[in-house]
Amino acid sequence: MAVVNADASLIEDLPPSRMDGRLARIAIWTSLLGLGVMTPFAQVKLPHVPAFIPAYEAALAINDLITAVLLYTQAVRTGRRSVLFAASAYLYCTIVIIGHALSFPGVFAPAGLLGGDQVTAWLYIFWHFGFPVAILGYAFLAGSRWDAVAGPGRGRAVGAAVLTATLLALTAISVCTLGEVWLPVLVINGDYSRVTSLGISPAIVAVTVAGIVSLRHRRTVLDIWLHAVLWVWLADVSLSAIIGSVRFDLGWYGGRLFGFMAATFVLISLLVEANKLYARLAASLALAGARNTELVQSRSELARAQRMDAVGQLTAGVAHDFNNLLTAILGALDMIVRKPGDQQRVVQLAGHASRAALRGARLVSQLMTFSRQQNLNPETIDPNTTLREFETLATHPAGASVRLVFSLGAGVPAIRVDTSEFQAAILNLVTNARDASPDQGIITIATRMAHDRLPPHLPVATYVVVSVTDRGMGMSAETQAKAFEPFFTTKPVGAGTGLGLSQVYGFAHSAGGAVVITSSPGEGTTVELFFPQATAHAPAMAHIASTGVHA
Repeated sequence: MAVVNADASLIEDLPPSRMDGRLARIAIWTSLLGLGVMTPFAQVKLPHVPAFIPAYEAALAINDLITAVLLYTQAVRTGRRSVLFAASAYLYCTIVIIGHALSFPGVFAPAGLLGGDQVTAWLYIFWHFGFPVAILGYAFLAGSRWDAVAGPGRGRAVGAAVLTATLLALTAISVCTLGEVWLPVLVINGDYSRVTSLGISPAIVAVTVAGIVSLRHRRTVLDIWLHAVLWVWLADVSLSAIIGSVRFDLGWYGGRLFGFMAATFVLISLLVEANKLYARLAASLALAGARNTELVQSRSELARAQRMDAVGQLTAGVAHDFNNLLTAILGALDMIVRKPGDQQRVVQLAGHASRAALRGARLVSQLMTFSRQQNLNPETIDPNTTLREFETLATHPAGASVRLVFSLGAGVPAIRVDTSEFQAAILNLVTNARDASPDQGIITIATRMAHDRLPPHLPVATYVVVSVTDRGMGMSAETQAKAFEPFFTTKPVGAGTGLGLSQVYGFAHSAGGAVVITSSPGEGTTVELFFPQATAHAPAMAHIASTGVHA
């Protein structure tokens, strides 16, 4: 027995609910009750309604065709041969029904376009015999090891099934029309009781019962409704081809009523499940929208947290500089107080104090810009100038044992980025390079222009490349593949959050660029950030906080 996926969304996979079972039982018992009520009156003659057959068979053909298309569509998605059999059963019926309508006397011609009574009767036999045979094939394949079709072959399998069903239906029509003279006579003066006496109707009943038995386990929604269809099919054949034996009597009309019921069950089930699927899709989209809103908020919060964390790491090193600056200022002021009359000496000492104060003010300004928490906006900057101004902050994360070298290319154009995000990205890369570098290592921050050999998916344009290179331990290919994943880190527990490179990735992509890692074990690492050259009339863009969460 096949394992049914309870999370599936297609009726050939969905297990039947209690409501499905209840409705199917109501349909079955209603048809059996109707059969029992109409049986005593089956041969009561009723008026001939000329419009009945064209209207009835047009409705049947449309129902069966829509059902076939929906089932074929699901077969493409699931790759089930069993579903192809069910879909082909409905397509076969559609074509044979069209032939039956064309042959029926008095519909399109007094004697029928494709023949007369005999052709009509034999097409009814092929129609009502072919459907349960195909459903037997469905039941045999469902859940078996022969059921699945490989993905690349699904389209061809559906095409073959459509062609086969069409050829079988056309063959049935051809046999009934061209081979009419060789087929036994079934209708004599409007009486078709020979269908029963020749054993044809009992054979249809037998194959229908076999289909009912084969679907008795009813594992899925499609199973349960095909099971109900065959019960109603049985009532149709029994009432119109065995109990009744004359056209336009109660049994004949009652059988057509059962036939129409049978044609609607699976179609209605498909439409109901499709509606449920759309409802689940709408709910999923609403949930995704809510989660996206939460994600945008968390991105902003995480970006601020990362900046504040970086500021915290810088505090210890920056405090030393502030102490030196304050010592220089206070020392100069103290010496001025001691000898205020020496004007030349006072001017010289005041100049030293002023320059130290300006350096301190610049450092404070950088820290405030770096740690600000308001929403930020991209601006057009000169990357070389920004990196030189950032040198003081970048030197501390590098540490005393590592030398920081700037190799800034001449003529590098402006880029449009958020300054604090740009500095945070460089700071993250410098920190990682320091951790990967041995004692007395060198970290190089470089800029250049790039026109070709761009990363995949970047449009052709002029880009500024800002790179950070170390001569440290390098990365394996496996580590490089995971380097930008949030919370991935090769550092010991407590030594890193795993968000640094993720933040760099998010920042580069939000700026319209890309980030590339080039590394080999033992040969160091180069991380390159690609930024598009800023245009002369660059529009103001809303800031997107970068968290590194990416697809």
